[in-house]
Amino acid sequence: MAKSVDAVLAAKGREVATTWTWSTVAEATVLLAGPPRIGALVVLDDNRQIAGLLTERDLVRGVHEHGAAVDGLAVEALMSHAVPTRRRADVGDAEHDRPPLPAPPGGGSRRGAGNDQYR
Repeated sequence: MAKSVDAVLAAKGREVATTWTWSTVAEATVLLAGPPRIGALVVLDDNRQIAGLLTERDLVRGVHEHGAAVDGLAVEALMSHAVPTRRRADVGDAEHDRPPLPAPPGGGSRRGAGNDQYR
C-alpha cells in the first residue's frame, strides 16, 4: 500500500537528528545508536546550514579505512557531502516517486531487491 510522504512523517515525526561537522565520530555514533533508532545524521556547519549526511555506511567505511582511530576523527572526514533535498511542493507519493529497478539479467526474479513492491 502506497503512503504519501506526509503520512510517513505523521507516523515517524518531523524531528531530524543532527550533529556538527566538528563533532567527533565517537560522539556521532552515540547519536546514531539511539534511541531512537536512525540510520543517518544531518551534519550542520558553524552557520547551522546543511553540510552533509553521516550514515551508518559512512561509519563502516571509516572503520575499514581508519580502524579504531576513526573515533577521534571529525564527522566532516567521513560524511557524505551531497545531500539530496526536495521542496515540499515537489514531494509526491513516496511509493511512486522511486525510479523503477532495472530488469534482472536473464529475466529472473527481483526477489531480495529490498522492496516489497518488486517481489
